[in-house]
Amino acid sequence: MPTKKAALTKKTTVKKAAIKPAAVSKAVDHSHAMLVALAYLIGFVTAYIAFAVNDGTQVIAEKKDRLVTQEAVAYSAVRAVTTEEGLFAATNGHQRVISAQLSEGELSFGYHRTIQTASVSPDCTFIHYCAVMDDANSCQHFIYSTEEDKVYPVVSSGSFVTTSISVADDSIWTNDNGVSIGGQTSVGPDKPWEVE
Repeated sequence: MPTKKAALTKKTTVKKAAIKPAAVSKAVDHSHAMLVALAYLIGFVTAYIAFAVNDGTQVIAEKKDRLVTQEAVAYSAVRAVTTEEGLFAATNGHQRVISAQLSEGELSFGYHRTIQTASVSPDCTFIHYCAVMDDANSCQHFIYSTEEDKVYPVVSSGSFVTTSISVADDSIWTNDNGVSIGGQTSVGPDKPWEVE
């Protein structure tokens, strides 16, 4: 009858004989190959994403020149964004406050109670918006110039243009980069805030 020491030695010998150095080497080679393949896959996916985003930007620029309706403005590089804090012009990942919301207190230029409507011009250089001030049934019209970074009140014969909410909701940009508000249209595309 074998002794315990001999039985342990025999089992250990069997385990050592079962593991061959060549099998370990092949397993290591396969794991390295898998890591290299995974690295290439990650690289290709990253490059695809980078080029896809770049192509998307080019498509936006091409479409920007062909914008003729308000529905198409969604594809523009400039957006009007309304939040609880106010109205912002969003351009290339940056946001610029145009008008801040003030729920209480006296309103001054650059503040509003709420924004009734906001839209981007066909060439993405202007944002038209109508700000509700103290009277909840009417709003005052403004134009923000993205190139000048300046807000202009819309004026007709030297007076600020204030309309009812329903007229404000129907205001649109024309194909020649003017704004049409309740039957009044911009005098020219360079100064859409002057209407007659």
